[in-house]
Amino acid sequence: MSQASADRPDYVRLVRHLLEPLLEPGESLRLDCEVTQAGQRVLLRLAAADTSMPRILGRGGRNLQAVRAILSATAELAGQQIHLEVLGQARHTERPQRRDRDPVE
Repeated sequence: MSQASADRPDYVRLVRHLLEPLLEPGESLRLDCEVTQAGQRVLLRLAAADTSMPRILGRGGRNLQAVRAILSATAELAGQQIHLEVLGQARHTERPQRRDRDPVE
């Protein structure tokens, strides 16, 4: 492991530490972290079941806002920029079929 990667924060572990206490037992977070080659920008994707999202977001989005503030402060200390993208669990929904209009004569 290189010295540069040893100095970088473990954002996934940090987010798990902050959010897992808010979840019910058995619920889980899916986190994916991408760092640019230069190591300056970080994209962190968070996904959870739709039933977990209200607890993750918090009232008025306050929980998520606090997590983003902690991530931003951590990234700033490491000389990085971070973006947290929140995705809901993919759901299968049927779209209504589109009706084409009858040709007008």
